Amino acid sequence: DDCREDRTLLKYHLKKMGFNDLVEAIDGASALALLKADKIDLIISDRYMSEMDGLVFYGKLQEDDNLKNIPFLLLTSENQKEKITETIRLGIRNYVVKPIDHESLERKIKRVLQLE
Repeated sequence: DDCREDRTLLKYHLKKMGFNDLVEAIDGASALALLKADKIDLIISDRYMSEMDGLVFYGKLQEDDNLKNIPFLLLTSENQKEKITETIRLGIRNYVVKPIDHESLERKIKRVLQLE
């Protein structure tokens, strides 16, 4: 996420859920570099970011055999049917609409990580 406040809020929710080993990036390009340097178990990406947005970032992940199977969750402020349809058409099945609701986020993360 390119918004520091949004990243801080997300980290707060994740830590509340028991996740402590967190890394963050300001856009998809930075995240790709981190993913190639470290083992990541879950990717949470904003849809709209400068440099490389979440949809392009997801596409880059799908092109890389080492990254395409990492569980992925998209955060978006979009709740319009066309935007959601576009997201699903690209293969993104898990997303949370902002503002982030802790219970919804936790439910989605459990689903993405197959903990339910």
